[in-house]
Amino acid sequence: MENNRDTISRRAKTILVPMLAKAGYSVTTEVKDDDRRQGRDLETRLIIHTKGSGFVIRFVVTDLLGAPVSKIDRALKRCAREYLEDIVPCHKNEAALNSLADYETIRHRIFIRLQDPDLHPEFKEGFPARLVMDSQMLAVYRVAMNEQAGQNLVSAAISTDILKLWQITEEQLWEQALENLKREQPTFIHTLHVATSSNLRHPRLNLLRPGVGRLDPAATYLLCSGPVDRGRVALNGARAVLNDATLEKIGRLLGEDYFILPSSIHEVMITGTSPFVSLEKGARAMKQTVEDANARTVSEKDLLSYKVFRYDRRKKEIVRAA
Repeated sequence: MENNRDTISRRAKTILVPMLAKAGYSVTTEVKDDDRRQGRDLETRLIIHTKGSGFVIRFVVTDLLGAPVSKIDRALKRCAREYLEDIVPCHKNEAALNSLADYETIRHRIFIRLQDPDLHPEFKEGFPARLVMDSQMLAVYRVAMNEQAGQNLVSAAISTDILKLWQITEEQLWEQALENLKREQPTFIHTLHVATSSNLRHPRLNLLRPGVGRLDPAATYLLCSGPVDRGRVALNGARAVLNDATLEKIGRLLGEDYFILPSSIHEVMITGTSPFVSLEKGARAMKQTVEDANARTVSEKDLLSYKVFRYDRRKKEIVRAA
């Protein structure tokens, strides 16, 4: 009897790959059990790799195991349509990016997106990236295809080939990306209940503004790269942790070290260490929080990491906590 995963894999090559090829996209597919949920029940996923780019999309197909071929085919057709909706704008703009050989024209639109190298091995080769946050995270470079880099609604990954085209070094790319980060709107920090509320009567306060005396170590805060709007934070805001001055100021306002929870690519959660009996117990509790949040509320495309970090005020650096 044919393996269930083999059936899905075979139908993907028969149904999904030709549909995407007809739309002009060359892809490869694989079906595998994914351990991204860190010890929870494994999920079987169909993974689609677009050739020649860093785009990878994963679809959960666990419920298709043992399903009749007709159901598998319907699901794969729907999968192809969703893929095209997600990826076509990016590819169109990536093509536009490749035609922009003048680095000076687009250097102000370069930004950084944090990615966990354990969850995104596709960025380990062929893309310039820098290890950050105790060498546990990747700072991946992208170009926003709209003028406001802080929004980056559509963006494209910068490959090593593009870096050669621009004739600049990775160090120059890093410096430019950090300069752009500092020029963006100020980093914001909100109490969690305010940041996640859709009630506009709640004040959207930047708790890093001048005049704020202290932050509560027992409270949970959301750190992002822009103000909250109707319960939604600015896009790709987790990179705010790369701003050393911001991290130091949070430490001063808390008066202690603090945990950093990479809740998504858009924001990170922060809470003080003093409410916990020990750093070890606090780190374990925070890791459980991250795992629960990732399983319940974070979408696949927004998932950042299952790791937990701590900001060390004395060393002025981020270290791995769990």
